[in-house]
Amino acid sequence: MTHTNAKRDWLIDLLGALVCGFLIGAFQQRTADSGEFFWNSFIRCVLLGMASYSIVALLLLAWRSRPLLRLPNWLLIIVFGSGIFYFAIHLVDTLTYAMKFRYTQPELSTFQYVFSYVQEFIVGLLFVTVMDSVLALPIMGAIHYLGEKAFRPKAQ
Repeated sequence: MTHTNAKRDWLIDLLGALVCGFLIGAFQQRTADSGEFFWNSFIRCVLLGMASYSIVALLLLAWRSRPLLRLPNWLLIIVFGSGIFYFAIHLVDTLTYAMKFRYTQPELSTFQYVFSYVQEFIVGLLFVTVMDSVLALPIMGAIHYLGEKAFRPKAQ
């Protein structure tokens, strides 16, 4: 792959990451707020979504030796971006909720209480990462298809 093709592919990946982050963030806001629209929640979800997917795209550019060389960058952006987005949206809320309601279950030891939250968090992480990846797949696919058509390499 030439330098021009690599730069073009990276720009298409970054554009796809931004669009996927925006749309997945908007979807997250609508589902989290039971279909209602709140500007502050919308802006937070969209910015976190765009940042999560874009961070992966930027790290893949800087990461020269990847262990998963056979997988295309756009697929890694979808999967890892979805996982980072889950952490960004849910980690602080889960920790805050767990600390606030710790003493509502005094029959559990601290280890059992923490383990129950870790278990729920991991299950949620896996489920939401798969769901967001499935939702982002046609978006990223369409952007890559259109990007390849629009920015064809010049014949020499």
